[in-house]
Formats: sequence, C-alpha cells, structure tokens
Amino acid sequence: MLRNAVAFVYPAYASLNCIKTTKSEEHIMWMTYWILFASTAIVECSTLGRVIPFFSVIRCVFLVMCYLPSVNVVTGMQFDA
Repeated sequence: MLRNAVAFVYPAYASLNCIKTTKSEEHIMWMTYWILFASTAIVECSTLGRVIPFFSVIRCVFLVMCYLPSVNVVTGMQFDA
C-alpha cells in the first residue's frame, strides 16, 4: 500500500501541475511515466508479478527513479509513433 502511494501521489500532483504548462517535453515525460506505471501494475497483478521475488519493491524503486529529476530514466526512453 505504501509502495503504491509513493509511486502515485507525487506523480499525480506533478501531472496535474503539468497540465497548466505548455512544455511538451514535460507532458511526454509524465505520459510515459503513467504508461510505465500501468504496465508494471498489470505485470504485478499477473502470475509473473507473484513469481518474481520482491517485484513490488523493484517496481516502486523503478517508478521513483522514473520521476526523480536527478536520475531521469524516462527521458532516455524514446517512443516513436
């Protein structure tokens, strides 16, 4: 429960603030974050998430790394349409 709150509360707040700006890079970063959040949540609920030890902890650390500006994992990912 705490891990989900850590991965959800600040990104939700930052995403709502991002809507007010015109910075497309920031919009792309948060949209990518939410896609990763949803994808890892699906994996966590599946059998694979139950088989991998400490998956929820690994997921939480990965998602925090995605929204921390000093690490900035999300900007290194490029998704071309």
